[in-house]
Amino acid sequence: MSITLSLQNLAQYTRVEPAKVEPQAARSNIKAVSPDISALILARYQLLGLRDAINEAKDAAGSSRVGRANVLGVNSTTPLALDNSTRAAVLQSAAEINTAPTSFSPFGPDWTGSGSSTALITVGGIYDGSGGTGTLRFIARDTGVRGLTDLRIRVRDTNNSNLANITIDASDPLEQQYNLPNGLNFSLGAGTLVKNDELLVDVFDSIGSAVIPANPFNGTRNSTPNFDPGQSVGGGTLTINGVNVAVVETDSIDSMVTAINQSGAGVTATFDQASERLVLTQDTPGLAPTVVIDSDDSGFADATKLSGATVIPGRDADIDSPLTDVAQFQSVQSGTISVNQTAIAIDTQTDSLRDILDRINASEAGVTATYTEPPQQVRFGSGNTIALDDGATGFFSSLNIPVGVVRSVRGNGLSSGQTSFVTETLDRVTRRLSGLLSTAKGSATLSPLNAGLREIVRDALATQANAVGGSFGLRLETAAPGASLDTGILTRNLHRNASSTLRFLVGTEASSGLLDRLAVNVDAALADLNGRLGSRGSIVDRLA
Repeated sequence: MSITLSLQNLAQYTRVEPAKVEPQAARSNIKAVSPDISALILARYQLLGLRDAINEAKDAAGSSRVGRANVLGVNSTTPLALDNSTRAAVLQSAAEINTAPTSFSPFGPDWTGSGSSTALITVGGIYDGSGGTGTLRFIARDTGVRGLTDLRIRVRDTNNSNLANITIDASDPLEQQYNLPNGLNFSLGAGTLVKNDELLVDVFDSIGSAVIPANPFNGTRNSTPNFDPGQSVGGGTLTINGVNVAVVETDSIDSMVTAINQSGAGVTATFDQASERLVLTQDTPGLAPTVVIDSDDSGFADATKLSGATVIPGRDADIDSPLTDVAQFQSVQSGTISVNQTAIAIDTQTDSLRDILDRINASEAGVTATYTEPPQQVRFGSGNTIALDDGATGFFSSLNIPVGVVRSVRGNGLSSGQTSFVTETLDRVTRRLSGLLSTAKGSATLSPLNAGLREIVRDALATQANAVGGSFGLRLETAAPGASLDTGILTRNLHRNASSTLRFLVGTEASSGLLDRLAVNVDAALADLNGRLGSRGSIVDRLA
């Protein structure tokens, strides 16, 4: 873009300045001529605008940071179809801990009637459902003492019909079980029976039995844990993943869950009430870590149906799974790929995508290989050249990355946003400068100011432009009273050679930049104008 005077050929006026050069004081070329107050006021107004534009440009250039525009990247052209979810191995009870499809309650009913019977009944077995759902009645037919006299108990079914008449001989042991025709049994403890006392037991033909995880393993009657008949847990040691967990008779499923979780076996135990299963979940997700019951002499693994259960294996993310196990890579063959002429061997049976990317990064290829999600994309980055060769493996094709050679054509530059910011503010400086020079050129009163400012600009440019190696789109011509900035040229320089361009604009610790030199001289010119106006600028400020 052109504003009459151009800064495009700035390089011809510049030279390298290795040491710090302090801004020179403005050389006033305004001579004592008859004052043209209007022209002076306009010039001062334009100088104030130029100074503001210079400050904005200094802020923009000074806050910009050179990024990595020089890093060449080759990406997957479309996202990969990977499943990178993971799952931990699980070992759970092979079936419900209590598999009975029917149930009864309570396990230890109390006698009613006279209330004086003390020999307690404990009910067990599996109800066969033959009487449907209802209530069984146990009736004492004799008064007597368990173990001293023979006793009789009558059992009536859910229809109040006679189900069984049981005789308990005085010589029968206390643990003797007496079977009923419906699959249940009972035992009678020490104490007395009083004739006609009775107790009730509810039976259910469609509600299954369930283990009671809070009850102790050695619990009886209503404190029983209600394992399947024949299952019990005693004292001993349960070994999981090589770690021993002590088991005592007073433990319960709930207390064993806590003990396992605190054991360091690397698993988390839970009791799933809905499925009535004990679940052991490996703490580390993935295919390799597993859950193993090494040994158990307490009966706990048998009672909870962990013995013989099959481990549900964990799952690795696709990026960590062998290529042969991942749908995205089914077409890949084992072999050798080449990255920047560096050979990288791949084995689809053992290598995962992460393995191969890590191998590329560790090689001398000078390429950074990364995977990002989302999107599922592999990227190869390099400062200069990326040369990819499948070597007949199909590896890069499976990543949706074309093979071949790509070379960097960009230098060390700014981002697009930073470039626009710097370019816009420097364009405002140029337009302000051009307007001021045009005003001064057409005024007899300010013509010395025009010559002085042009000399100031040429001096500033001459000490800086060589240091940055060429034109920046800024042009100052001798035949025209203005300045111009080609923003396209400046944009390309900020993209390709931002470090040198920014040094040209804002300088370094050793030398002042163009904007600093302009700012110092504009301030000096303002002071000169204020003197010519015969004030400190208060009148002009109000007019501005």
